Amino acid sequence: MTMIAITSTYCKRGMQILSLISFFAWEHLTNLPLNNGLVFFIADLLALDIDGSYRHDKDPLPECIYDFGWNKAGVDIGIRSALICPGCIQRINRKNMSLNEKGLFNDLQVILNDLGNASKWETDIIDYWKIHKVNAERHVHTQRNTQKKQKGVGTSM
Repeated sequence: MTMIAITSTYCKRGMQILSLISFFAWEHLTNLPLNNGLVFFIADLLALDIDGSYRHDKDPLPECIYDFGWNKAGVDIGIRSALICPGCIQRINRKNMSLNEKGLFNDLQVILNDLGNASKWETDIIDYWKIHKVNAERHVHTQRNTQKKQKGVGTSM
């Protein structure tokens, strides 16, 4: 990850185990936090790992993670939308995915949902995860207490 301009028409370059992501002039593309952009680009790499057979190249669709990204200004709508379009979901579902790819696909869906929810409110994804982790822990604690009360555990008779 760098703030230096890369002398290529691509925002990111991937080679097996090395990916270079430039956030040069980020403030001209979006007002979203850099963390959201980093998570978006990691999600893009995960998506390509799941299915790299297609990118919206000739027919751009910036809200889909499988958009090629010719228009760098589309990064804002891409992060805020953080979705996989119906056509891409159908293509992926037709694919004979390995167990690892299925797990990655589930992870990708969770990441994109969180990223879209955080970004539409212009919240840093890290802050969003902190808030929702606490809420999830409270929910589990509340469920356990409710189950104990229903079973009569920990109540005086």
